[in-house]
Amino acid sequence: MLKLTVTRPYLWLPVRADAPAQWVRLFGGDALLTEFSLCAAADPEYYACLPLRGHMGATLHLACEGDSDWLPALRQEDAPPVYDCPRPRLHFTPPFGWINDPNGLILDRGVYHLYYQHNPYGTQWGNMHWGHAQSADLVHWEHLPLALAPDDTGTMYSGSAVKDAHGLLGESADALLFYYTAAGGENPRSGDAPFTQRLAVSTDGGRTLRKTGDVIVPELAPGNRDPKVFYHAPTQGYVMVLYLSGNEFAILRSDDLAHWKVTQRLTLDKAWECPDLFELSVDGDSRNTRWVFWSADGFYWLGDFDGSRFLPETGRLCAYTGTLPYAAQTYSGTGRRVLSVAWLRTKNAGLPYTGMMSIPAELSLTHTAYGLRVAFSTPCLDALSRIPVPAQQRAEKLLFSPTGDGPYLLSLTLPAHFSGTAHITLPGAELRADFTHGRCSLGETGFDFDPASPLDLRLVMDTGILELTALSGTVWLPVEVPRDAGREITVDAPGAEAALFLLAHA
Repeated sequence: MLKLTVTRPYLWLPVRADAPAQWVRLFGGDALLTEFSLCAAADPEYYACLPLRGHMGATLHLACEGDSDWLPALRQEDAPPVYDCPRPRLHFTPPFGWINDPNGLILDRGVYHLYYQHNPYGTQWGNMHWGHAQSADLVHWEHLPLALAPDDTGTMYSGSAVKDAHGLLGESADALLFYYTAAGGENPRSGDAPFTQRLAVSTDGGRTLRKTGDVIVPELAPGNRDPKVFYHAPTQGYVMVLYLSGNEFAILRSDDLAHWKVTQRLTLDKAWECPDLFELSVDGDSRNTRWVFWSADGFYWLGDFDGSRFLPETGRLCAYTGTLPYAAQTYSGTGRRVLSVAWLRTKNAGLPYTGMMSIPAELSLTHTAYGLRVAFSTPCLDALSRIPVPAQQRAEKLLFSPTGDGPYLLSLTLPAHFSGTAHITLPGAELRADFTHGRCSLGETGFDFDPASPLDLRLVMDTGILELTALSGTVWLPVEVPRDAGREITVDAPGAEAALFLLAHA
């Protein structure tokens, strides 16, 4: 055990991804202050960071379960480590560590809050906290301190946020409520506690979250998790959708935000965790709507919802092309606009962070030849300036040679009945549109289209990631690409209309 007199507000922890993980505990007297799993090494690749501002001048004790030869590499510093490394500009990444599901998405007083599943102590999954960032425009994000940390109820799994606009819990006006899963048994101090749904409250606009300690929903099934809560105005009540187990979900209802009753259990083919339930207009007509029940893989069902029960009217549909996105959640507090953020499961090899978030997308429903489908758009990018990048004509090809590191937007229209296959060479990937067979592919993933109609493609290129939308937004395909893939873009598609823009801050 190491005696540690706190002289600076941050303790830097030496991390090496291939080092064996061990449990590390910090004590203040006999009280356990925190515990976490750490891949600690005397020759670190990175440093994680443990805030100790509240313990300045105190003498603490640090204990580890494995080898202790890394303890001399601990450092006390005045600020967290800052890593100057390649990062996307439009896709949110954590300062350090692992990121997965978006949590607690809420717009409050002009500020968009993004909480997220986070391991602040390593680049692998574990130590589930809620990280936190905020933005005024969904493009520029300010990193904020950790919002929720593991305790004796478990680690902090996914959840959602809603404003207590009716003052039902007796908190200050417009308190923000955060419903989350305490994942019992996922850390030693929680023992064999079950997964329970709990509540945290913020009375300072989401900057700090106070756990109430109350079990809002006890265990309904082993591993039940991911509560998504919203207000249902037509019936003047609150609704929670909750993952149970297997392919089973529950809908719960409350009139006071504290007591919840199950109103429906439903089994949905191949659906799994991170449920969401929201209403979308059809082709912009607010008088013509459908409810959407959504699960982690982007599977969704269209139907009707009466405030207690969801009645599906379609079979299983899928919003994603490809397998990179997962666990999307929609924002609370945005009125009729439905804004969604997904976790992109990028590996970011060799970097001090793993994973990123998608560009926030506005969802809608539109008619297609196959029926109604969810469509994606990214209106937050409209706030950025678009600086045209000139093209060079080489034989029948267009060549773009941008000089900056982006991000860029490529707009491409291929005419109907194009002859053969269009080839677009991108940084780290190739896009092919085969008009003979009506198949478009980006890398190894693709989608079908009607070759008798023009094909409009919109591609956002950011560091390490490409996001393609097509067919009026009903195709959304993000792909991870090498960060050092170069910048040149070649369009081998005679007769195509192509334009490239640098996306810059206005």
